[in-house]
Amino acid sequence: MTVIETENLNRSFKLPQREPGFVSSIKQVFAPRFKTKIAVDGLSLKVASGETLGFIGVNGSGKSTTVKMLTGILYPSGGTVHVLNKHPYQNRSKTATQIGVVSGLTHQNQRR
Repeated sequence: MTVIETENLNRSFKLPQREPGFVSSIKQVFAPRFKTKIAVDGLSLKVASGETLGFIGVNGSGKSTTVKMLTGILYPSGGTVHVLNKHPYQNRSKTATQIGVVSGLTHQNQRR
Protein backbone atom coordinates (compact mmCIF):
# COMPACT_ATOMS: atom_id res chain seq x y z
CA MET A 1 0.00 0.00 0.00
CA THR A 2 1.35 3.44 -0.94
CA VAL A 3 1.11 5.90 1.98
CA ILE A 4 2.88 8.89 0.39
CA GLU A 5 2.72 9.72 -3.28
CA THR A 6 3.78 12.88 -5.09
CA GLU A 7 3.76 13.55 -8.78
CA ASN A 8 5.60 16.51 -10.32
CA LEU A 9 5.36 18.37 -6.99
CA ASN A 10 6.38 22.04 -7.18
CA ARG A 11 6.58 24.95 -4.78
CA SER A 12 7.77 28.46 -5.53
CA PHE A 13 7.76 31.68 -3.54
CA LYS A 14 7.57 35.30 -4.67
CA LEU A 15 10.23 37.35 -2.92
CA PRO A 16 10.34 41.16 -3.05
CA GLN A 17 13.27 42.64 -4.99
CA ARG A 18 14.84 45.24 -2.75
CA GLU A 19 17.41 47.78 -3.77
CA PRO A 20 19.32 50.02 -1.37
CA GLY A 21 18.31 53.63 -0.90
CA PHE A 22 15.33 55.71 0.11
CA VAL A 23 14.04 56.35 -3.43
CA SER A 24 14.10 52.62 -4.18
CA SER A 25 12.10 51.97 -1.00
CA ILE A 26 9.41 54.41 -2.12
CA LYS A 27 9.32 52.85 -5.61
CA GLN A 28 8.86 49.41 -4.05
CA VAL A 29 5.72 50.64 -2.24
CA PHE A 30 4.01 51.86 -5.43
CA ALA A 31 5.47 49.45 -8.01
CA PRO A 32 6.66 46.34 -6.19
CA ARG A 33 8.99 43.99 -8.03
CA PHE A 34 9.30 40.35 -7.16
CA LYS A 35 11.65 37.48 -7.92
CA THR A 36 10.40 33.89 -8.03
CA LYS A 37 12.35 31.41 -5.93
CA ILE A 38 11.78 27.75 -6.81
CA ALA A 39 12.04 25.62 -3.67
CA VAL A 40 10.80 22.25 -5.00
CA ASP A 41 10.85 21.43 -8.69
CA GLY A 42 9.13 18.35 -10.10
CA LEU A 43 9.43 15.91 -7.19
CA SER A 44 7.83 12.52 -7.83
CA LEU A 45 8.04 9.73 -5.27
CA LYS A 46 6.14 6.84 -3.73
CA VAL A 47 6.59 5.54 -0.20
CA ALA A 48 5.00 2.23 0.75
CA SER A 49 3.64 1.27 4.14
CA GLY A 50 6.47 0.30 6.51
CA GLU A 51 9.17 2.23 4.62
CA THR A 52 11.14 5.05 6.21
CA LEU A 53 11.87 8.22 4.24
CA GLY A 54 14.65 10.67 5.03
CA PHE A 55 15.67 13.87 3.25
CA ILE A 56 19.35 14.78 3.05
CA GLY A 57 20.71 17.80 1.21
CA VAL A 58 22.39 21.16 1.42
CA ASN A 59 20.72 24.22 2.90
CA GLY A 60 18.10 25.63 0.56
CA SER A 61 17.52 22.39 -1.36
CA GLY A 62 13.80 22.14 -0.47
CA LYS A 63 13.82 19.53 2.30
CA SER A 64 11.71 21.46 4.81
CA THR A 65 9.42 22.82 2.11
CA THR A 66 8.72 19.27 0.93
CA VAL A 67 7.98 18.05 4.46
CA LYS A 68 5.66 21.03 5.01
CA MET A 69 3.74 20.13 1.85
CA LEU A 70 3.53 16.47 2.95
CA THR A 71 2.11 17.53 6.33
CA GLY A 72 -0.31 20.11 4.90
CA ILE A 73 1.38 23.21 6.31
CA LEU A 74 2.08 24.51 2.77
CA TYR A 75 0.06 24.23 -0.41
CA PRO A 76 1.95 23.02 -3.47
CA SER A 77 2.29 25.48 -6.36
CA GLY A 78 1.83 22.59 -8.79
CA GLY A 79 1.65 18.84 -9.02
CA THR A 80 -0.13 16.49 -6.67
CA VAL A 81 0.52 15.13 -3.20
CA HIS A 82 -1.37 12.36 -1.42
CA VAL A 83 -0.70 11.13 2.10
CA LEU A 84 -2.82 8.16 3.17
CA ASN A 85 -4.93 8.72 0.02
CA LYS A 86 -5.81 12.27 1.10
CA HIS A 87 -4.64 15.74 0.14
CA PRO A 88 -2.76 16.76 3.31
CA TYR A 89 -3.53 20.48 2.96
CA GLN A 90 -7.28 19.73 2.83
CA ASN A 91 -7.17 17.36 5.83
CA ARG A 92 -4.32 18.82 7.84
CA SER A 93 -5.46 17.97 11.36
CA LYS A 94 -6.47 14.41 10.44
CA THR A 95 -3.22 13.81 8.54
CA ALA A 96 -1.16 15.16 11.45
CA THR A 97 -2.62 12.57 13.82
CA GLN A 98 -1.67 9.71 11.49
CA ILE A 99 1.94 10.52 10.58
CA GLY A 100 5.13 11.34 12.45
CA VAL A 101 7.70 13.96 11.48
CA VAL A 102 11.04 14.60 13.15
CA SER A 103 12.73 17.87 12.26
CA GLY A 104 15.50 20.14 13.44
CA LEU A 105 18.19 17.67 14.48
CA THR A 106 21.48 19.09 13.27
CA HIS A 107 25.09 18.74 14.29
CA GLN A 108 24.98 22.21 15.87
CA ASN A 109 21.97 21.27 18.00
CA GLN A 110 23.66 18.08 19.22
CA ARG A 111 26.60 20.02 20.75
CA ARG A 112 24.41 21.99 23.18
